[in-house]
Amino acid sequence: MYSKVLLFGATRAAGFLFAKVALDKGLSLTLYIRNPDKLHPFLASHDKVTIVVGEMSDGAKLLQAIRTGVDSVVLLVGGDTATKGTPLLDGVKILYPLLISEGVKRVITLSTPSYVDPQDKGTFLFWLGPRVLWYLARDQQVQVIGLASFTVAQSTKLEWTVVRIPMLTDLHSKPVHAGYTGDKKGTMKLSRQSLAEWCLEELQAGKWIGKAPFLSNV
Repeated sequence: MYSKVLLFGATRAAGFLFAKVALDKGLSLTLYIRNPDKLHPFLASHDKVTIVVGEMSDGAKLLQAIRTGVDSVVLLVGGDTATKGTPLLDGVKILYPLLISEGVKRVITLSTPSYVDPQDKGTFLFWLGPRVLWYLARDQQVQVIGLASFTVAQSTKLEWTVVRIPMLTDLHSKPVHAGYTGDKKGTMKLSRQSLAEWCLEELQAGKWIGKAPFLSNV
């Protein structure tokens, strides 16, 4: 049972929802953030929250966050279409060796269907979407695909789950289908609340360790 999570993305909607659900379940959190002014007051003042401010490129700060006693890591970040370069991917290449050296193995991170899993069946929509995004937001695509690929490459060192997501919505929690693209059981939307709850459940259950499911609401 994991009890203290190092969370990236707490100033974003999905990260805040994950933090709230985790705290409601009695977990403790270390939040690694760049801008404390963007942090919700609920998290900033919570007695089970530790805050470390730093950039993804700052190895010393990342190590400080890891050494707050965390036993797992959740990265609910993935860049956006305005992203230039690959700061998240570059930062993860610093983070993962630090986790390994400190004995922290459990990692959940985000990607998209642009990263193709061997079990994907694929459809025309899943074929077309990544190609359009590659044209519109090349750096973002390099980052999310690279992040998934680099995470998967740590199979002998980390207990990872790469959560591939479609379009996120602000709807309430709904049932989630976890599977692979083209299995005709899901949709092309996922609520942030559903994502947060599923990630917390998977953190403890570990049903998808070493796998890259595609999530969607049903």
